[in-house]
Amino acid sequence: MVDPRPTGTVDERLAPASYPSGVTSSATRRRSGRGPVVFAVLSILIALGAGGYYFFYRQPDAASTRTQEETVTAFLTAVFTTGDEQQVAGLVCESWRPADAMSRATGAVPAQAVVSWSEVRILTSTAEKATVSARLGLRLPDDRGPSSYHQWTFTLVYERGWRVCEARPLT
Repeated sequence: MVDPRPTGTVDERLAPASYPSGVTSSATRRRSGRGPVVFAVLSILIALGAGGYYFFYRQPDAASTRTQEETVTAFLTAVFTTGDEQQVAGLVCESWRPADAMSRATGAVPAQAVVSWSEVRILTSTAEKATVSARLGLRLPDDRGPSSYHQWTFTLVYERGWRVCEARPLT
């Protein structure tokens, strides 16, 4: 049996009383306007703004939260593992140029040596200044393990976080 109603029309028995008979279903949809879209976009922008504010202004600087030992470990990693002057810049005193810090530290070890470290510990510490020691192992290219060990001392100063102001081997 064929349905006698024309296709695309609303069955008058199922349609609300406000629909005139014979109105197609696509014409019965109400327009919601731009309000919800504008609200959604503004909500996203506010959330991104709040997140950006926290990240750039409220989040503590990584350097300001490091301990003296963590600062020395980060300094050694930046100098001997990554060789990144930008990383060193965030770890040294304002009075010590990063390039000078790197050349002084790397100049104190043989050119081809691979450097490792352990036993990083605080020797003395006040609120503004600290002395930290570390045991550096030097492995030359032909060696399987460190061929020699040297004690180093690091002088740190608190400048918006702990910063290395001097690094030298003990003689």
